[in-house]
Amino acid sequence: MAYKLTPAEKETIFLWSEADDIVQITTYNRHLIKRLRDAHERSPELYQLKGPDCYGGFDAEMPRELLQITLRQPISEERRAELAKMAKERFSLKDEQEESETPT
Repeated sequence: MAYKLTPAEKETIFLWSEADDIVQITTYNRHLIKRLRDAHERSPELYQLKGPDCYGGFDAEMPRELLQITLRQPISEERRAELAKMAKERFSLKDEQEESETPT
């Protein structure tokens, strides 16, 4: 029976130093692997992708300038509800405008 990695062993590691212009990524995360594959297909000269390894992990290299990390602040349930209400109103108005512009 082949050994399977546990979820705790399926790490994602981003590695770079201040002296390097290249980021090395090792991951088992399916969503990130898909994004790296898509980027590699669009720009194979910028995104190097190797894998899968025997456990399903991928290694990638990319220019550091193309990596963006965003840290978001959590929002309260009240603010989330307010934003959802605003979005529903905005989209319902858009739908009404499109219906009124449609020739009958």
